[in-house]
Amino acid sequence: MSERNAQIVALVKDGEHHRSIARKFGISRARVGQIANAALGPKDPERRIRQEERTAIVDAARRGMCVRHIAGMVGRSHNGVRKVIKAAGVTAVNNRDVFGPDARALAVDLVRGGASYIEAAEATGMTKNAVIGACYRPGVSATKRSLSKS
Repeated sequence: MSERNAQIVALVKDGEHHRSIARKFGISRARVGQIANAALGPKDPERRIRQEERTAIVDAARRGMCVRHIAGMVGRSHNGVRKVIKAAGVTAVNNRDVFGPDARALAVDLVRGGASYIEAAEATGMTKNAVIGACYRPGVSATKRSLSKS
């Protein structure tokens, strides 16, 4: 190991931040991490996602679970879960769709049929804003109604 790398490893062992070490030596933070990992090994091998966790994550994603819900289920960050899902070639669901596709489709159909957002929300059990969001992508909008009673 070079003298420079030995100094970097010593600073990492002393608990100095990678950013400040990188500035001192004119290298990137990532390079400091590479040097430290080569000399000391990964920081915490227990944090690596085990194969059984990967399988559970991919299965949950295939069932349509939201990335954040999967992350909570397995006790991992949503970014780590997203990376596992992407590596498996599965399309991740990133929204928190608590109403489901059937309720959203029904809300869009009701609005297309002339119902107001509020009427569609009451009929489907959704919130008005969720109905508006469901209608936004297909370009459906409720008709303007007069607020005055005749």
